[in-house]
Amino acid sequence: MNHQEIQQKYANHYIFNSRNKGSNKYLVGNVLVVALFINDEKSKFLQGWEEYVEKNIHKALRSLYKGARREYVNLNFQLATDSVTLPYACTRHNGSDWRKDALKPYGYTDTNQLREYYKKTYSVDEVAMLFVFHRDFTAFAGAASFANINRDEYAVIASSDKKGTIIHELLHLFGAVDLYLPQITETAAERYLPDSIMNGGNTIDSLSKYLVGWTNYISDNAVLFLEATKDITEDYYKKALNKRWEDHPDNL
Repeated sequence: MNHQEIQQKYANHYIFNSRNKGSNKYLVGNVLVVALFINDEKSKFLQGWEEYVEKNIHKALRSLYKGARREYVNLNFQLATDSVTLPYACTRHNGSDWRKDALKPYGYTDTNQLREYYKKTYSVDEVAMLFVFHRDFTAFAGAASFANINRDEYAVIASSDKKGTIIHELLHLFGAVDLYLPQITETAAERYLPDSIMNGGNTIDSLSKYLVGWTNYISDNAVLFLEATKDITEDYYKKALNKRWEDHPDNL
């Protein structure tokens, strides 16, 4: 199914709500990934760990580069890193505070301002922000959604996260959606989009490629997935998402 047909039939499908929205648009062109290592009251990076994380990020970027090439998409990455120390414990609940404080050394108050600085400095099309902590937790992304279509976007990962998790979170920043919630979505994804990296697998499925701007069409299986999930409402999705966070109250 091509782009025009998708828009005609599934324009209101929840899965397309974040496509080409937020501070990051499509995963194409020249992209700078900024990894900001955060030392706080709960954990600090020990010698060698920042280099370990950088290697895993590079692995993720190489994999994305190869995937884009297979779709004849021009995609090139650069990686910039830095570290910041904050005098308190960073949590998911005080995220707006620590993100703002982490940017103070640069003279900015939000990541959109820092993103614009990096765009001009590195002459890139997109800037993806990664905050990295040296402790175990479930990685997550602040990405465009029903609640805030035009929001700033960033991902938060753990120092132990491997290539697959990093790819998953980066794809979120460019429009890809979790395929493991709500349950209807997970069931349909397991049937029609098996092994998707957006559902714990290892491959970038046809629908996710479309969402991040790599293709202007989707596979027949992706169409069957959309049919199976077309009745999911905004409220239903939000409830499933909130339930997931309730089940992980102390994440980070």
